[in-house]
Amino acid sequence: MKMKVYGEDGKLKQILIPPVERKLKLAIIEQIRVLYKKESNNPLLIFKAYQIARENGLEIPEWILQYFDESIKKLDKLINNYLSKTTDKKTIEVFTEAFNINEKGIISKYNDKLIKTLIALAPQM
Repeated sequence: MKMKVYGEDGKLKQILIPPVERKLKLAIIEQIRVLYKKESNNPLLIFKAYQIARENGLEIPEWILQYFDESIKKLDKLINNYLSKTTDKKTIEVFTEAFNINEKGIISKYNDKLIKTLIALAPQM
């Protein structure tokens, strides 16, 4: 079975994954989901399941996409809540530019600056 997989350079490449290995990877992802829900709620498990799916050209499970959707909503709310309470003009300017916030205070799109900012903040979280 041919699958879409992205290399370390970010370029799309095709690989063949044996059906047995595919089933094993899907089973591992399912076990990660169970562990996440029942025992830990550790978000690193979600990222590991995402990594397994991407590296093996598997479809990203809906539960992972839902987690990402919910996380974006929480991040949006957190940023807008923070900006509504701060009076520091420099902080507001940096957030507004980095996160491309429109005049209503809503993040209108996620751009390269947002991604770079999140990557920079990730080790601190």
